Formats: sequence, structure tokens, C-alpha cells
Amino acid sequence: MTTEDKLKHFSTVTIENVQKECDEMVTEYKKKMDDYFTERKEESVKQAKLNTSIAEDGIKRKASQEYTSMQMHLKRKINHKQVELKDKLFKEVRELLSAYVKTSKYKQFLIDKIGSMKKFAGSDELIVIIDPADSDILDSIHEYANMKIKVSDKSFAGGVIGQIPSRNILIDNSFETRFEEIKEKYTIAGGK
Repeated sequence: MTTEDKLKHFSTVTIENVQKECDEMVTEYKKKMDDYFTERKEESVKQAKLNTSIAEDGIKRKASQEYTSMQMHLKRKINHKQVELKDKLFKEVRELLSAYVKTSKYKQFLIDKIGSMKKFAGSDELIVIIDPADSDILDSIHEYANMKIKVSDKSFAGGVIGQIPSRNILIDNSFETRFEEIKEKYTIAGGK
């Protein structure tokens, strides 16, 4: 083998070795890059899932807050409407009461209530208090004995109040008291 052949052979072997090493390096580099890509891809997918979960939770929380806010707004509107309807209803009731106290049935109602109070008082003294607007019926109710009749200083929208001092009893059949008791207890269906 000549020097030239030896050089050629050395060159070929060297080139093959270098080529083999380069191929191995490229293969190893590709494997590392593939592993790196897979790892980065998995991390990106995990991060995307985490971000999506956080965003979903935020959206759910915001939707829940908006829903609660809307519910509160609707409850306030409903309550406001119920109060408005209740006020309108009781205004009409007050007007009907005002019309009723001008009828003969009302005067008979007063006489019957005073009779019931007198029966309850028995032989005890009874003080009857009537509304200032009802002073015109004084003559009709003077027929009962052992009874004092007073005209109230302030109006109580009709009705009659009785006192039995000996037993410390107050019989309040005034329309104002009954009206306020009913108004306080009255609720519109679905209301509080």
C-alpha cells in the first residue's frame, strides 16, 4: 500500500467515523429536541388546562354574583310592588270605612258594640269613648244605666272604646286599631 492509498484509506475511515459521529450527534440532538418538545407540550397542555379551569371558575363566580344581584334586584322590585299594592288596597279599605261610618248600619254597629261592652261590664262602671265624628249618636246610646260617655279628643276613624276602671280593662273596638292590626299582619301572596 502506497502512501497515497494509506492516506486515502485514512481519509475514508476518518470521514466515515466523523460521519458516524455526526449522525449519532444529530440523532441524539433530535431525540433531545423531541423529548424537550414533548415535555414543553405537556407543560403547555397542563398550563392551558389550569388557565381554562381558572377562567371557568372566574366565569362561574361572576355568573353567580350576577345571578345573586339579579335575584336581589327582583326581590326588591317585588317587595316594592307588594308594598305599593298593599298601600293601594288599604287606601281603598280606608275609603270604604269612611263611607261605612256614614250609614245607619254603622250607628247600629256602635249601639250593638256598646251593648256588648255593657253586658261584659255587668254591674261595674263602664266608660264609653266615641269618636268625635260620632257625637250625633249620643242620644241613641244614653239609654244604658251605669255608663259614662265621653267624646274622644282625637279621631280613631270610628268604632268605640270601652273602659272598665274597676277591673282595669280596656276594650278597644276602634277602627283605627283594627285597621292597623290587620295592615301589620296582612301579606300579599308570596310576600314577607
